Amino acid sequence: MLSNDILLKGHTARRSFSNSNTNHQACLTAWLLHYLRELVESGSFKTEWGVWYDNPILFRNARAVGMTLTDICYLLECTERSLNIILDLKGEVNGKVTLKMSEEDDINCLHGQKIPKDIRRISDIAMDGSVECILVLEKALFMMLSAKQNSI
Repeated sequence: MLSNDILLKGHTARRSFSNSNTNHQACLTAWLLHYLRELVESGSFKTEWGVWYDNPILFRNARAVGMTLTDICYLLECTERSLNIILDLKGEVNGKVTLKMSEEDDINCLHGQKIPKDIRRISDIAMDGSVECILVLEKALFMMLSAKQNSI
């Protein structure tokens, strides 16, 4: 008997076309596996946003692409890069902050570090006692403010 369960990063996830609770995720996974195969065979590269723009109706939102891609990478035990997906940067952390990673060395952000692609690997965030707040800026806003500052 075939199982609809797949092992993803230490937990089991169900992907079934016949179950109304999981059939959409099964479609996402199947479509993306086919898409990635074509991408690798053609030698082309895409970002997660590029994948979403190629089929926004199926994915509904860009986050679904990242989550499905992460699941596929765990399933195939490979990286996004090996599937010809160029990573979009999630941003940077700069200051007296340490990202505690679940299965890797901690990331000291004192001099600026990229936020890991798979934020589920971050188990905790440790801040120096002098840190009073964390300021989060959207990339587009940051770029706009940077351009404005440079034009003054």
